[in-house]
Amino acid sequence: MTRRKIGILSTTHELTKAQRDLVLWARSSDRYTISNLIVVVAPNYSPKGLHNGSSPSGKQSTAEKSRAVVLRILTKLESRLTKRSGYPNFFDNFDPDLLKLKVTVITADTSNSQSLQVGNLEKLDEVKALELDLVIDIDSGANLGGPSQAVPWNILLLSYKDNRLNMGGPAGFWESAQGQKSTGFMLGLRQSGETEWNVLSRGNISTSFLFTINHARLCEKAQPFLYSAIDKILVGQATFLEATEAPFDSRPMSLPTVKTQARYIWSSLKRIFRNRRLYRTLRWNVAYQFTSSWQNISFWKSFTIKNPAGRYLADPFMVKENGKHYCFVEDFSVELRKGVIAVYEVSPHGYEDLGTALEEDFHLSYPFIFSHEGHLYMCPETAQIREIRLYVCKEFPTKWELSAVLMRDVDAADTSIFWHHDRWWMFSNICSADIGEHGSELHIFHSKELFSSSWTAHTNNPVVFDSRWARNAGLIFDQKKIFRVHQRQGFDAYGEAFGVSEITHLSEKKFSENNLFIVEPNFFPRSLGTHTLNYDGEVVVFDYADTVKLLSQSFANLNSKIKRLLPK
Repeated sequence: MTRRKIGILSTTHELTKAQRDLVLWARSSDRYTISNLIVVVAPNYSPKGLHNGSSPSGKQSTAEKSRAVVLRILTKLESRLTKRSGYPNFFDNFDPDLLKLKVTVITADTSNSQSLQVGNLEKLDEVKALELDLVIDIDSGANLGGPSQAVPWNILLLSYKDNRLNMGGPAGFWESAQGQKSTGFMLGLRQSGETEWNVLSRGNISTSFLFTINHARLCEKAQPFLYSAIDKILVGQATFLEATEAPFDSRPMSLPTVKTQARYIWSSLKRIFRNRRLYRTLRWNVAYQFTSSWQNISFWKSFTIKNPAGRYLADPFMVKENGKHYCFVEDFSVELRKGVIAVYEVSPHGYEDLGTALEEDFHLSYPFIFSHEGHLYMCPETAQIREIRLYVCKEFPTKWELSAVLMRDVDAADTSIFWHHDRWWMFSNICSADIGEHGSELHIFHSKELFSSSWTAHTNNPVVFDSRWARNAGLIFDQKKIFRVHQRQGFDAYGEAFGVSEITHLSEKKFSENNLFIVEPNFFPRSLGTHTLNYDGEVVVFDYADTVKLLSQSFANLNSKIKRLLPK
């Protein structure tokens, strides 16, 4: 088999981590080879800083040089935190010689450029002579061919920006500096002989308040989709998103001024020390309300189940059995940093703690429960052991046993399973990058058999790639309609709010839903978030976050520890 030839476009003689990982990925395949690095440079220009994030024009003013210097210092300082956050070598640079890449250097035309643009035919012929099947541009800031100039090869662009919201600037910076809820990337293809870009895919993750972490997370999340795009392009199976036209209402971003960077630093420092100064920490709570219409309730009228000492409750699901109502919840120990599944019986007159329903050596949450052939099954989140499990109820409501492992070695959270038409459907929040980021991707699988260990992936997975409505937060069946409850992640905020969508089409090749409404956490004093809603036909149950004093939490943890040590 002849290997397809791929080149990497860059504006530096060193590789970023994303470029290095791409080369190693291609080397592990018998279908591709990456042996060329195309470096586009401008006279008197040596790009340094945040992964080619400085101005590439080669004509930097004193102000631009000052911005770039401050950004390099800021990046270096923040990268220390980034390394401790699970990205140890993200800002390292790699020598292409060690990867045996042939470097081709081309001088750009810079007469009117805000980017490094190569339009000279003789220079483009140097690239053409490499006989590449595909050129990959990972947000380099270079452009082979003018705006209306076709080139005789395919160019795949991975842009670390959602170009519907943000154009230009260091990747991940402006979203953090402006407190935007999400940060996006785009994969686009410019085919041989064409001048227009076609969008292959987009993705949006929740924004971190430190821009280096924001940048690192975005790059890691985008990387597997880059690999998938290469596969599809080179076998002729690439499909494009439907083009939509909308006005761009933001100004194009550029290298942030020193003043802007100073404001960002001040804002970040305030955020870092705010909780320490207030001596408060976040906790989750569960509340319920009896109602005949889950869509028309007043949340503030609900009753809260009091958190046990040293623990908090979240992710509630309702089950009606023998005329009684049971609320299954994640029961999280703050001291042990581990959750079990607990159950409460609720009534119009109050609630009763019935104890632990399911406990394992690993963390459990999101106890999704459904019935099948006269049995109750629970599919709790078991992301810590990288499995999707199914438990069967042996003695309701507190005795459950493992029934099947539906998926292994998968980075998945908050899985919902249900029967629809002629098969079982599984909705799960899977992290394709395998970094434990479960808030942005919704994946669907289907199977004729519930206990199958080989579920079929939906054609369009992930069917949602947006942190504002991807993560599951419950599932409601009402009048033959299916309503998916979904979390909305905020700016550096998990579970900021939840929304409800009606599933309007679900088949092997298509998924669509209609977003109906968003519920903000305004129903109780000091509530800061809400991320689950469920209904059993008579009782609505939901969770919400507020804060508790760290000193009070410490006393509660101590009290819980003493109780565990005392003989029963």
